[in-house]
Amino acid sequence: MPIVSIEHVSNKSFDYIIIGGGTAGLVLAARLTEDPNASVLVLEAGQPNFEDPAILRPGQYGSHFGQPDYDWAMKTVPQQHSNGTEIPWPRGRGLGGSSAINFMAWTIPPKEDIDDWERLGNEGWNWNDFAQYLERSATFTPLKLTPEELQRRGAESYKGFEKTIGSGPLHISHPKTIIDADIKMQETLNNMGIPTAPLPITGNPRGTLIAPNTIDPISNTRSYSATAYLHPNAERPNLTVLTSAYVYKIVTSMDNEIIATGVEFAYAGDRIIHLAHAKKEVVLSAGALKTPQLLELSGIGRPDILEKIGVPLKLTLDGVGENVQEHLWTGVSFEMKDNIQDETFDILRSPGVTEKHIDLFALSQGVFTMGVVNFAFQPLDALSDQAPSIHENVRADIKDNIRNGNYSPGLVDQYLLQLERLSLKGLGCEIMGFPGFLSFPNPPIPGKKYFSILIASNHTFSRGSIHAVSNDPILSPIIDPHCFEKDIDLQTLVEMTKFARKVAATAPFKDFLGENVVEVNPGPDVKTHQDIEEWMKGAVCTTYHTVGSASMLPREKGGVVDNRLKVYGTRNLRIADISIVPLHFASHAQSVAYVIGEKAADIIAGKI
Repeated sequence: MPIVSIEHVSNKSFDYIIIGGGTAGLVLAARLTEDPNASVLVLEAGQPNFEDPAILRPGQYGSHFGQPDYDWAMKTVPQQHSNGTEIPWPRGRGLGGSSAINFMAWTIPPKEDIDDWERLGNEGWNWNDFAQYLERSATFTPLKLTPEELQRRGAESYKGFEKTIGSGPLHISHPKTIIDADIKMQETLNNMGIPTAPLPITGNPRGTLIAPNTIDPISNTRSYSATAYLHPNAERPNLTVLTSAYVYKIVTSMDNEIIATGVEFAYAGDRIIHLAHAKKEVVLSAGALKTPQLLELSGIGRPDILEKIGVPLKLTLDGVGENVQEHLWTGVSFEMKDNIQDETFDILRSPGVTEKHIDLFALSQGVFTMGVVNFAFQPLDALSDQAPSIHENVRADIKDNIRNGNYSPGLVDQYLLQLERLSLKGLGCEIMGFPGFLSFPNPPIPGKKYFSILIASNHTFSRGSIHAVSNDPILSPIIDPHCFEKDIDLQTLVEMTKFARKVAATAPFKDFLGENVVEVNPGPDVKTHQDIEEWMKGAVCTTYHTVGSASMLPREKGGVVDNRLKVYGTRNLRIADISIVPLHFASHAQSVAYVIGEKAADIIAGKI
């Protein structure tokens, strides 16, 4: 592997230095080193984690959270509009970043959500370009299913997945094992009026789908940016990767504009400062949580923030760490009937069962060949008769605040697009089926099997911030997503909770739960609308899809980077991660991160 020790990097020069060996960072490194004359250094704070079964074996969902070898393990400040709740905010640490520890779902935003980026002033960031880079990043391979098995799985749910799609190094496929409860939930949603998505991974995911995962169809193991982009290029002499490299700041000089000349970092847990020199460019790919912090530690950001943390101001950019948006989710969990043969992830809590299924996995069997595949994307109008009044309330609130001059010009543009999305019935609501227990706060009972209906709000209106807490780079930034500051975000999830309960009471899914449905969370004591609101404020979670903290927008509208990903006011500093997304989208985030890495490489190499 191109993993080196500190003496190969300290005080050495490279054409490009990439800060962060995560999802987009490794894509960028692989593509830039296709030019044998370009030298690239990747600085990654975490570990290599090569051939780690805890990463490669599917079904390990959430097991990495809180572990420093895999996760930054950050959390929010107490949330003012969510009863003071501090929400864990996990994010991948180590080669591959969050693509190494995520839930592996491969979903693609609707075409119109990506086109909105161009409408916000970013020429070239539209669906047509996005789709080209999507095809270049990944290859979807259909499973070879018998007609009988395809029928059992619900043939209609595989609409749009009949042929190989794309030609990229990342492997996408459906898991080998899909349980009957997942299939019947899809049928139930169809029975409730939600159609099957017509083009689930090519621009129109409106409806239900059995989604593929980032799984190699041959080995059944996780495919992620390290296996797809780094491992195949391990022997390139122009690619250098240093792990355990904790970046402190970007070193700059000034000549009418900021010039990035290098990166200061510590190594292997010590506090000795090392320097790597950049001959051409420095690229931040540290993710939406760390990228704004590193900009501020380097003297780029809001003057008041930099004064507070004791960092000399080099470049005023008021958008750094602002415009933060996140998908929010929670789970509604139900006991399954005792005689159900389906095996769920719950069985792994029993002694000895994990070891048994590790052995089965080697035979392409067992729960480790399952995945999270059960999805539906819909507008709130399709789920609740309260949608018109909820939407009217937010329209009135937004328009009143615009009239009173309470929003920046950039936020006005975003909110007008979001109100348009409501009128056009954009896909602000996501429903997921999870074959196991995944909800809060009540715990599962040992020996029981569960099925959880996860609900997520994708077009959230609340805006938060992420800022450095001090000039000590080791300290985590202050993360304040302002959860539920806009009431529409809370009311949307409350109505989705009610819908999840309706799903549990509808055939054929209800047949898996028994005559007397046992709901563990929220639970039978949570009855009224107000009860659900209070439960939601303590049960809401991040969906690990934070965007916007270094938004790609015009500078005068709060932008941090232009449409070529260059930080305003700098000559050679770019950002290539999902912090640049100016307005959130109805999809899980990893597909977008891969596209950003691919397109960034073409921009930097001068191909576009």
